[in-house]
Amino acid sequence: MSKKNILFLINNLGGGGAEKVLVNLVNHMDYNKYNITLRTLVNEGENKRFLSNTINYEYIFKKSFKGLNYLHLLPSNYIYKKVAYGTFDVIIVYLHGVLTKIVANAPASQNTIAYLHANMQNSPFIKSFSNQKQIVACFKSYNAIVSVSKSVEESFKAVSGINENLHVIYNTFDVKGIVEKSKEPLNHSDVIIGEADNKILNLITVGKLTAVKGYERLIKVIKKLRDYDIKVNLSIVGEGEQRSLLEQYIKKHQLENSISLLGFQSNPYKYIVNSDLFVCSSYSEGFSSVVVESIILGVPVITTDCAGMSEIVGEENEYGIIVDNNEESLYRGLKKMILERDLITSYSIKAKERAKYFSTEKGVLDVEKLIDRILNG
Repeated sequence: MSKKNILFLINNLGGGGAEKVLVNLVNHMDYNKYNITLRTLVNEGENKRFLSNTINYEYIFKKSFKGLNYLHLLPSNYIYKKVAYGTFDVIIVYLHGVLTKIVANAPASQNTIAYLHANMQNSPFIKSFSNQKQIVACFKSYNAIVSVSKSVEESFKAVSGINENLHVIYNTFDVKGIVEKSKEPLNHSDVIIGEADNKILNLITVGKLTAVKGYERLIKVIKKLRDYDIKVNLSIVGEGEQRSLLEQYIKKHQLENSISLLGFQSNPYKYIVNSDLFVCSSYSEGFSSVVVESIILGVPVITTDCAGMSEIVGEENEYGIIVDNNEESLYRGLKKMILERDLITSYSIKAKERAKYFSTEKGVLDVEKLIDRILNG
């Protein structure tokens, strides 16, 4: 049986969750069955170096530019051929955005799959359509629409009215790699800055320093805890546009000894595993990769109520704590966990139980089954 040619498209391979998950996926797919090309709009991203040498990597533009998100406004046949050149059995747009609109113009004979990674009801991508009719016209051209969680799928149904060709496939995690990387020791330059006291809990969060991650309100929560003499250390792993804003707030409120901005780290797992509690303060998520990675490492999680969280930690908070998506609830939830240390011990045990649910093999197999189903009609 001849190999099938599969093209994955994404804007770049930056430090975000979807980009990392895509690399995990293609690296573990069966290269005896598929010739895989991963093509980015721009040649950027920290995750490029983690690609297996079995993957054919290509890019369209060397650097990003201002008009990148408006490429779909160019003549449809021209821009489609520029982006999706070559002969492929299936083209997969792995992250919703301008590429979704471009590949919607594929010939009817071309098999295509569109991925959705966020709540569509408050997504800037969905808001870029003038009306529901445009949304339907775009997505009806795809053979399959994959949501990374049930709640993402429900949000898409709500904004589009589409109920056909929908699939939920959870993100793919390199479980073995995550565990192995977590064993890397923290050297002197890696040590998390904070008050050296075994009685003080070390909290951690990981993600791009953008508004949607809610780091500004998380820092305000840490300040409020400190104001009530509840001492904690917080490390934020990630880089982004809000760095200066967060630095200013930390300095203004004299939180330098409590909060560390560690920047982008190629191995965040050694920081996560050496922390007492993972905090997700996001306003919105699709299916949080780093929350799952923390669960895999047996680190307890407290998170705001975002898409996919109940599918990770359980509808009844069996494997982690979900709080209402506001600053006060995050404060109260963190305060409870900090003051009731038995909760942290209990959720660490529960996290290790839940980790078995997120196997690498299952994530890859679900994608391969969908591809094969489309190819076999």
